[in-house]
Amino acid sequence: MKKGFILLFFLNFLLLSAQSDSIDIHFSYEGFSPIVDVQQRFDVLPNSSNNEYFIYAWANAYKDKNTTLAKTKLSNRKDELHFAPISDRGWIEDLRFLDENNKRIPYTYVDNEIIKLIVPKGKDRLKFKANYSIHLPHAKITNYGLKEDGSLLLKYFFLQPGVKKDDYIIVQHYKDFESLSGNHTHYELHTNIPENFEVYTDLKEIRPNYYVGDKLDFFQLAVVSSEVVETISTEHGDVIFGFDMDSADVAKLKPVITEELAFLKNTLGGLKEPLFISKKSYSKHKFDGVQDIDIPLVGKYQIFDTETRLNLEMIAQLTSAYADKNIIVDMRNDHWIRNGIKAYLQMKYIEQKYPDLLLSGNVSDDIRLFNIRPLKMFEASKLKMTERSKIFYQMFLTENLDQAINTPFDELSNLNQKNVSYFKTGLAFENFSTYLGEDNFHFILQKMIEDHCCSPITAESFEDYFKTYTDKDVSWFFDSFIPNRKNLDFAIKNAKFKGDSTIINIRNKTELDLPFRVSAYENGVKTYDTWTISKDKITSLSIPNNNYDLIVLNDSISFPDFNPRNNYYRPKNLFRRKLKFGLVTDYPSYEYNQIFLFPDIGWNNYDKLQLGVSVSNKTILPQIWTYKIKPQYSTGETTLTGTFSTSYNIYPNQGWFRKIKLQAGMGYRHYNKGLSYKSYSLGTNFTFNKSPRSLRNRSIVTNFQHIDRELALDASPEDIELKEYKLYNLGYQYWNPGVIHEKKAFVNFQLSNKFSKIYGEFYWRWKFSENKRLGVRIFGGSFINHSLENSDYFDFGLDRITDYTFSYPLLGRSETSGLLSQQFVLAEGGFKSNFFVQADQYMYAMNLEYPIWKIFDLYGDMGIYKNKLQPTKFVYDSGLRVRLIPDFLEIYLPIQSSLGFEPTLGAYHDRIRFMLNLDLGKVIQYWQRGKY
Repeated sequence: MKKGFILLFFLNFLLLSAQSDSIDIHFSYEGFSPIVDVQQRFDVLPNSSNNEYFIYAWANAYKDKNTTLAKTKLSNRKDELHFAPISDRGWIEDLRFLDENNKRIPYTYVDNEIIKLIVPKGKDRLKFKANYSIHLPHAKITNYGLKEDGSLLLKYFFLQPGVKKDDYIIVQHYKDFESLSGNHTHYELHTNIPENFEVYTDLKEIRPNYYVGDKLDFFQLAVVSSEVVETISTEHGDVIFGFDMDSADVAKLKPVITEELAFLKNTLGGLKEPLFISKKSYSKHKFDGVQDIDIPLVGKYQIFDTETRLNLEMIAQLTSAYADKNIIVDMRNDHWIRNGIKAYLQMKYIEQKYPDLLLSGNVSDDIRLFNIRPLKMFEASKLKMTERSKIFYQMFLTENLDQAINTPFDELSNLNQKNVSYFKTGLAFENFSTYLGEDNFHFILQKMIEDHCCSPITAESFEDYFKTYTDKDVSWFFDSFIPNRKNLDFAIKNAKFKGDSTIINIRNKTELDLPFRVSAYENGVKTYDTWTISKDKITSLSIPNNNYDLIVLNDSISFPDFNPRNNYYRPKNLFRRKLKFGLVTDYPSYEYNQIFLFPDIGWNNYDKLQLGVSVSNKTILPQIWTYKIKPQYSTGETTLTGTFSTSYNIYPNQGWFRKIKLQAGMGYRHYNKGLSYKSYSLGTNFTFNKSPRSLRNRSIVTNFQHIDRELALDASPEDIELKEYKLYNLGYQYWNPGVIHEKKAFVNFQLSNKFSKIYGEFYWRWKFSENKRLGVRIFGGSFINHSLENSDYFDFGLDRITDYTFSYPLLGRSETSGLLSQQFVLAEGGFKSNFFVQADQYMYAMNLEYPIWKIFDLYGDMGIYKNKLQPTKFVYDSGLRVRLIPDFLEIYLPIQSSLGFEPTLGAYHDRIRFMLNLDLGKVIQYWQRGKY
């Protein structure tokens, strides 16, 4: 029986070898050494029309900080490779190529990761071998490589035949995106490892230390201690987990995996080799939001019961590993086919297994207050797990951060590699399935995968199958939906009853030829439903008049509209949507106009404790139009104060700008005891488009402010002149939050009825070692005209600012002594010592910061300034900065300055400055750096 199997195996091998590449690898590892030895035999199809053969050498991606991988990691704000010592980097060494007669084959590096061999011309197949060693990188860089315990996880380290497309070799560099393409290859692997280690791989074990896999692009190889590996065997195939798992989970995994493999087998076909899930793969495809959480003083809390959690976690892992085995595509250009199928199948499994499962799990039931479940009042508590992909995608769709589905994978932004390639495409397939009929969609999908068991699925073949096996028009999906960034953006303009018909006018804001669904309800029951295709700007649709009270566009469609609020219309109501009140904020309920109330508390030295309520329409998802009204009672002044702000976002589909923000606001507060101010503002912010993978952000800002201050009864003539003033601003802002070189800059022209000036600053922070950064800030400002002879109110401040725009979070803006007067804001001169200097002509300053140990930095400032009729003066200061919470809570201890050695100048406690930034928006911006 065994001999018959081996004979059948080798007959199959000979057949496969004739139509695909064949690679035989002898791998030797001595344990704990970063060096592994490889002997690799190639029996391959030529990939060039002349006497050249190209090979990928992706292990060299770890070679130094100038590789594509190192630069890509920096763009993701990860610097492990950039600062890695040589011992933690990776490369190929002692490389030799030999022909069948053991003669050297000449080769050259086309670039760091591509090798060109000189081979005989005109052969149908090429046979040669390569002997080389790999210096493995530390696993901290990509989770592939060598770990501290001597275990290995390898993928993309062995030499790989170049992939030919349209008579050219695809230039591919390893970027840790899992987006590399490989040929259909027959692999044989022979291993030689120490006795205290074991080999685990997604190749099939034929005998000890000998593994085989057919029709694969790549494979994974793990060399680990057997205690940390779990193998789950089922009737549908084996699953190997190459990392330590919770023993309680392992005991319950088999029925979960058996059920899910059976589900996947129906669409993706059977398994020939085991599925191998590494820790890296598990992290990449982790089903977030379902894991147990540890609560201090309480212990472990289960959001979902164990069986449900395991089902959700495993379907993400198994779908990914299964599809990677059975669906071969060009992962740079056609990634969306494989990843979209993964996401779609996950969605279908959850829909079948858990149609009513809440996204929040047990949380809304378990949290109680006086026997009341307060979370039940929120729309977010009603969201279902089946809506998960739609919610994630909607979050970024509304911010105009979307990209076309067929965008090359390495051109997608960090978030869109998941958001577009998985969620958006999975939702698109779900929408397509609804349009075609689910059974028809599944039939075409299954047939396509079966027919491409030995060849890649391309975008062209994917389209051909759906055009061949359905009678419906699908050109809209491939010609409009897949290649366009903005997909669904429909709006009900109005609806009118006319005789026995209802005329619905629908606006297509995309101007693409896309189908849309129109549904009508009467007393909560859907009584009409139809599909229509039109690319006209306005489509008039006549439907029977059944006394409808609600009309909905794209009802029950998983793919979200750009602005779903426009998809609901109540023809009998004065307003198209009803009002709905809520607390704090919530997930949007698009059928309603939501208004949220939230207790609002603030404090400053004049209003003291401010008690009020915030009234807003802002939900947890980005919106086109928002407003916020904040009436407050000032306990210090025993009067009402407050602010109002509103903004409207415009998202151009094309052009220079990604977002145009229009904003307005007004406020009434106190700037001194018994003295109030009123402010009115109008502004715009034009955010430039950028390359999705670029960290660079640019914007043009315009702003108008009208300030009206209340003055004291004994106000001086100078103060009376400054009671009311207007400010016009035109500025340019730049920000690049690079992990090595962080740069920020702005320049602003300010015009007033009192003066005009231009000023700007440039900030550069250089991370020169793993835990140290040097910061340099340069400020420059000059008055164009200054008609106020007896006032320094609008002057540049060396160590303090007047803040005549009332835009900085100063707790005691009029204080000249005491703790609140020592609050520091990094603006204008940026000095920390108490010079109490201002300039009415020009000021130029430089601020330096240098790390010395943990949270302690040295700072130094130097600058020049000039006042009218006075000579230019040079000043400096220096001291110690304590970064309790960097950029948000810091303390400055002055040491040496132009004033002298400050610890000896007396009242040192009055010389200490502090920074306190309580701006939640800044905190969110700090967290988001590099994520988009």
